[in-house]
Amino acid sequence: MYSILENYRAVFSGQWWNPERIRRMQERKLVRLVRHAYTTVPYYNKLFDQAGVSPTAVTTLDDLQRLPLTSRRELSQQDPDELISTRFERADLEHDSSSGSSGTPFALYLDKHYVLNRNMRFLRGLMAAGYRPGDRLLLITDRHGGKGKPWLRWEKLSPRTRQSNCWSASTRADPRSSMAAVHRCGSWPKRYSKRGMLFPS
Repeated sequence: MYSILENYRAVFSGQWWNPERIRRMQERKLVRLVRHAYTTVPYYNKLFDQAGVSPTAVTTLDDLQRLPLTSRRELSQQDPDELISTRFERADLEHDSSSGSSGTPFALYLDKHYVLNRNMRFLRGLMAAGYRPGDRLLLITDRHGGKGKPWLRWEKLSPRTRQSNCWSASTRADPRSSMAAVHRCGSWPKRYSKRGMLFPS
């Protein structure tokens, strides 16, 4: 498993690669992912076999059209163990879920390496928008609110937390109400991103 530093270097250096190198990396990972899914995930093993697709037939990005399709509804009807790689124990994975905007939250089980990599990519996106480690950061989210780790100086604002003086039922539907909620929670930031991230200057 990558260390935090190794993951940081890999994620941040990759954004400067030329298209040819990116494609080679994508195809290498595609081959590995398809064979991993077929070999270790019971549901995908059955899906490929039913569609008559061999994982060895997928070697380039052009082969993506060969992959059998599934749906969120079908996945949600499966036993979680059918969707988890046999290389992992469910107890060792981090449980997550979708927001439930479609009506029913979709359960996910994530390995620690993936979570670390996802967090690094999120950090890369924040830094592209002007954030720097150590800045105070307010995330307006439709999920769980509250404070992040103290050293990150992050805080999440969400209708699900129902902070008494910060959020109202109408805030979720009206972006202007979101800005008003931020104003009620503290000092108005001088610069902000419309993507739901706020940075005090």
